[in-house]
Amino acid sequence: MAADLGLNITGEGTPIVMVMGRNASGRVWDAHQVPGLVARGWRVATFDNRGSGGNINPEQQFHFNDLVQDVLTIIDQHLGEPAFLVGTSLGSRIVLEAARQRPDLVRGVVAAAAHARLTPLQIAQSKELVAVTDALSTVAPDYLAATTATLNLSPSTLLDDAASADWLALLTFAGQGSTVGLAQQIAADCGSDQSQHYPQIAVPVLTLAYADDRVIFPEQVRDVAQLIPRGGVCRVTSRRAFWLSGTPQRVQRTRA
Repeated sequence: MAADLGLNITGEGTPIVMVMGRNASGRVWDAHQVPGLVARGWRVATFDNRGSGGNINPEQQFHFNDLVQDVLTIIDQHLGEPAFLVGTSLGSRIVLEAARQRPDLVRGVVAAAAHARLTPLQIAQSKELVAVTDALSTVAPDYLAATTATLNLSPSTLLDDAASADWLALLTFAGQGSTVGLAQQIAADCGSDQSQHYPQIAVPVLTLAYADDRVIFPEQVRDVAQLIPRGGVCRVTSRRAFWLSGTPQRVQRTRA
């Protein structure tokens, strides 16, 4: 396992491992999901995927299966019993593959913004994302912040002048930061087709599709659910903020 995963385990009860998406620290879960799940009697493990948060090393090279093995190692060596897995976007691909490889370690899966593959347009966007981000962060930071908000916020937020202005100010102030880890994660997994693998998943899986998602479309999530023998899909009608921060109750109440 990578040396700097920043693993944090909170609470007592049935274990659940939360796996973030591309270029996002595991600390994102701390705002809503971790306290909500702990209050409901879960033991919650969060960490930084390789290439995100405190786990970025310019000299580090890794593959998609390394990300999967990190999750399985957390369960096997740190939790001591099978766990539920929750992932979003890239994190969904990681947890689904972990469930396929080691069903003995996985009780069930919640996969938000799951996708078996990326479309040609999505792949093209991903491959150029680092170059575009690096360029815009220097010459047009306001445009980069506005584009990021447009892709990640629901229409209800974008049409709220006060809320959208707050998000724009926050994103502009925060800046993009280093894209080293993002580039590494894209190189490790740029939406390779997993369709042939998902019918082999034996554990229960609930996929979450965001109706307003402009990055991973609800139809892609539905296709994943249809491939998995014990798969189901839940359509979330509003995504008011980045990742899962706008729908914490959905994950807290779900049992795979």
